[in-house]
Formats: sequence, C-alpha cells, structure tokens
Amino acid sequence: MAITRDDRQWVSAVFLGLGLLVVSGCNDSPVAPSPTGTTPPVSPGAGFTEPTACFTTDPNPPDVMEGQLIVLDARCSSSVSSEATYQWQLGDGRTRTGPRVQVQYRGPGDYVVELRVEDHGMNSTATKELRVHTKLTACFDSEQLSFTDGMPPCSVSFNASCSEGSIREYRWFFEGSPAVADDDETVATAGPEVEHTWSANRECLSFRPFERLVRLTVVGTDGNTETIEQTVAFTQILKAVRTDSE
Repeated sequence: MAITRDDRQWVSAVFLGLGLLVVSGCNDSPVAPSPTGTTPPVSPGAGFTEPTACFTTDPNPPDVMEGQLIVLDARCSSSVSSEATYQWQLGDGRTRTGPRVQVQYRGPGDYVVELRVEDHGMNSTATKELRVHTKLTACFDSEQLSFTDGMPPCSVSFNASCSEGSIREYRWFFEGSPAVADDDETVATAGPEVEHTWSANRECLSFRPFERLVRLTVVGTDGNTETIEQTVAFTQILKAVRTDSE
C-alpha cells in the first residue's frame, strides 16, 4: 500500500506529540545528574576506635602540700592516634592542654581534675580527686621571764608567731620534772603565745640550772599538722639570783 502525503503528516504529528509528552514528564520529575569524582561524607570516627581517657599522677596518691609540684600524665590513654588532643580542667578554674602537664595549687582543699581526650570526632573523659594540704611551718621563740619576790625565773613565755600557714590551733607540750609524777603538761591555744611555769621543779626551787623539752604542734585549717621540739635551758639562774641579792 502506498503511503500518501497525508499519512506522513499524521505520523509526524503523532511523534511530535509523544516528544512533547516526554519533555513535559521530564520537567515534572527531574532526574538529578549522577555526580562523578565525589566522595560520600564520612561519619565521625569512621575507621577508628573510640578513645579511652586515662591519666596518672605523681605523686600517687595525689595527696600534696600547697605549692608542691604535681605531674598529670595521660599517656596511659588507649585507642588514640597521633592527632588526639588532651584538655585538662584542674578544678580551680584553670585549664591545660597536652598529654603531660605539671601543676601546683596555692590553696588547700579537694580538687577534681578532669581529662578530656578527643580523637577523630570521638571523645572520652576521666577524673581524679586531688587533696592539697596547708603548708605549715612550726616555729617558736622562748624568753625566760624575770623572777619576782626573790623567786628564781622558773617561768618562760613562748611565742609561735614565726610559724607559717593557715593555723587554727597551737598544741604545746611541756616536759615536767622527772622527780614528780605526772608533771608533764599539755596546753592547746588558739593564739601563738603561751606562758609556762615549772613551779614544782626541784632544780628551779634550789636555783640549779636545768633543761626541759618543749614541743609545739601547729594544726592547719584542714587538719594537717607540723611539729617542732626545742630544749629550754635554764642556765642563768645562779647569775640571776646573785644579781638579785646584790
């Protein structure tokens, strides 16, 4: 059968209409072009193990005095790469960075130290409590008091103002006469000054020189203590007596 001119025009119209429908369908549902040469996003930590934070202290346990150096070492942390970061919170508002740091505390108290290790978008923390004690220095001076009414100078004043630190109590021990039972005496004072008299001492009453042990223990505000001992020598009694008799 021969194809006429009208048949060719009809077929062209059909194909033209189909083409319009295809174009219209593409506009309604566009197809995104396939990217080439791109890498899909990687989730944090992909290909790495989550780190485990850990740190040691030197000294250990971390029980130190004010101003004493403390070393915090995070090199015991596991599953960390060379790109890991170390952040420290020292518990007093200060911060440090790095796997190993040295710190000092200027005030007594309990401080919670926190270490945070971050590596490839993952992190881990570890904490320890540090106890810092008041730095104390026990010290005292003594002065033999002048005797009165012909009595020898058996009384001594003691002053512990040279002691250093946050002190809440002064505990004194005065050795008594070995010839008198229970002649030792212990005195606790809030202030640094105290006076003691060896009134029952035979050496004193007989104007003979003698020595006695004196011990001072200073107690810090946190309960920490420091002790010092001195021997008080009464060597000028005879000279003092002679001076008085003149």
